[in-house]
Amino acid sequence: MDRETALESIKTPFKRLIAGILISEGSQFIALMAPLMIIFVFKVMEIDPEHYTISFGIITGFGALVAAFANPNGDALIDRTSLKFGRRRTWILMGSVLCSASLMGIALSTNVWIIGVFWCAANLFFNFGTASATALVPDQVDESGRGTTSGLIGLIVLFSGIMGMLIMNIMGQTPLILRFTVLAVISIITALVGVALIKEGKVVYSYNDGISSSRLCDWRDTFG
Repeated sequence: MDRETALESIKTPFKRLIAGILISEGSQFIALMAPLMIIFVFKVMEIDPEHYTISFGIITGFGALVAAFANPNGDALIDRTSLKFGRRRTWILMGSVLCSASLMGIALSTNVWIIGVFWCAANLFFNFGTASATALVPDQVDESGRGTTSGLIGLIVLFSGIMGMLIMNIMGQTPLILRFTVLAVISIITALVGVALIKEGKVVYSYNDGISSSRLCDWRDTFG
């Protein structure tokens, strides 16, 4: 079995940790949910006005497949990140930045299939970011507080999606590229605030049974 070793035992004060988790989760959902519900459709319509319903369905379908793959395998990669910055903090920030960059790629795309590639990338990094933020609950929250924390995460997911849509509605008829940019900037700024609030120590893994014991193969259990 693989063994996890904490080189630095650092815990974030509870209230500060909750704020960091909620802001980090919110940063990811603002970036992805508002485009999915509103402006992403408009972008596909702009590129492929005659067949946009088919194109939208295909693109979002592939995005969902990427998300299903990213959930179990992303956790394995995140858990084995041993940077001093922290394994969760690293991927919260990288997830937000790379998801936002993928959204900007969508905004600048002139081809439906390129949009599809960037949308899949956005889903991949979105899942990395949210998985990292959620993993802080078992990492640093005592068992007595995990139920409350999970409930608050559910609320912030809903609130973030609503806020993203509200921002898009306020922006009205502004160009799509500007709306994508605003969401990307908000996502990155809130992710920076989130990781600034969270304290985390360095963790390393020792491998006793090789890669075969890794959770990189958990997807087999998920779909098997």
